[in-house]
Amino acid sequence: MTVNEIIRLYRGQYENKYGTNMLPSHQRALDDLAKCRTEEMGTVHWHCNECATEHFSFMPCRNRSCPNCQNNKKIK
Repeated sequence: MTVNEIIRLYRGQYENKYGTNMLPSHQRALDDLAKCRTEEMGTVHWHCNECATEHFSFMPCRNRSCPNCQNNKKIK
């Protein structure tokens, strides 16, 4: 299960319990993490000259709290 899926499944319950105390930055982080590497963030298309195929990937959210985005920085 991914972070995106967890947020989408449990966000409503979390906001019902803590929503009035959440900072706008926390709301924004949840929005970003829920959308990270999904169609909602948009896609990048490219053409590989070696294999002559089209490829695409979903854009990252680049939120500093996102484990997907931060993991990519660690790998690089």
